[in-house]
Amino acid sequence: MILDGVCTSELSSVLAVVRWIVNLVKLAVPILLVVLATFDLAKVVTNSKGDDSETKKAVKTLITRIIYGLIIYFVPIIIVWLFTSIRIGGVSDVMDCYNNASLQQL
Repeated sequence: MILDGVCTSELSSVLAVVRWIVNLVKLAVPILLVVLATFDLAKVVTNSKGDDSETKKAVKTLITRIIYGLIIYFVPIIIVWLFTSIRIGGVSDVMDCYNNASLQQL
């Protein structure tokens, strides 16, 4: 194989940091989504003068943010699943290294 012995300590430490960042983003996106949705809808409710256009705009913004949040949350999961299930070359070795990497090893 091209990538024999691919899980070196340097690669493992880099993958541990990448994994930590991905987990942080996966945690922060739903929290940020809830905070922004609450802020936007509260703003519409307090400033509403019976105008449905502001409400429709806020709901459209909320739906767009939910879609973006789902994309940001599920794309890393799908990528890890795809690369873990691929058994060609050294891709699965790198993904095994990614799955086993942790910051405690640093």
